[in-house]
Amino acid sequence: MIAWLRGAVRFIEEDHAVLDVGGVGYRLFMSQIDLGTLARLGDGPDGETTSVYVHTAVREDAIWLYGFTSSEGRALFRTLIGVSGVGPKAAMALLSALSPAELADAISRGDWKRLTAANGVGKKLAERLALELKDKVAPPASLPEPAAARTARAKPEGEALWDDLRSALVNLGYKPAQAERAVETVRAEAASGTAPTLDLALRAALLHVGTRAGGPS
Repeated sequence: MIAWLRGAVRFIEEDHAVLDVGGVGYRLFMSQIDLGTLARLGDGPDGETTSVYVHTAVREDAIWLYGFTSSEGRALFRTLIGVSGVGPKAAMALLSALSPAELADAISRGDWKRLTAANGVGKKLAERLALELKDKVAPPASLPEPAAARTARAKPEGEALWDDLRSALVNLGYKPAQAERAVETVRAEAASGTAPTLDLALRAALLHVGTRAGGPS
């Protein structure tokens, strides 16, 4: 079983990346958040070397590799697919909608509504996941303080969202300056419309910092 790979990022597609390990290309299905992280390294012949945690799924007709930029993400994936009726597609959808820290927090709190942010995850499945896994997933110690707590300390209205977004980007490995630029960009885009949720804001921010030529500076 393949548990870990180190190589150069060669291609990044809609739902997977190809890692060149000693001249062999491994296709790794990944969450949108993890793909955004890899996009910082660039793809093609000069893609930077990186390490990826791997879950190997052996089927009758193929071997599927699922990649993760953190061991926490892989652990959550394995926990999710251990629930009856939850396959890799649904697990990846959850990890695309919420970071590992956010997902662990939502599950440990039994907050099924946050789980419905994932594509294809309805109320019934979200409630079952929250119920079955609530006592099996520990809340992450590094998760940013909930917005409600900051609001109680008289934070300016709406400011908590951007603080959470900034912290989430730093937790994903971006430098504070890069996170700040992404936050200000997304904040400016949202100024003329309805304030986004943290999940939507994070997706927008990853597009800005993850797809720029050569990666963020």
